Amino acid sequence: MCVLGRARRDAKARLDAGADSTHAMSTLAEEDFEVGAHAQRLHESGTPWSAIRTELVCTSDTARRLANAYVTLADERARKDQLSLF
Repeated sequence: MCVLGRARRDAKARLDAGADSTHAMSTLAEEDFEVGAHAQRLHESGTPWSAIRTELVCTSDTARRLANAYVTLADERARKDQLSLF
């Protein structure tokens, strides 16, 4: 299994282990962040969740949670890095 495939499997296991999606987002590892970014890019390009699920080798729900966790953390990082104008 390739490194990205292993990262996807590990991300799925971590997200599936956490019943609370908020908790899963707060503990998203960097490799999970990359998998979530990939899932989000695929979704934004019009790829259906069923195809994303197949590529990530996980459930559609897990693919959505990874993508949502990525968006949330990317937004948090952007806000944190944003320079205050006032």
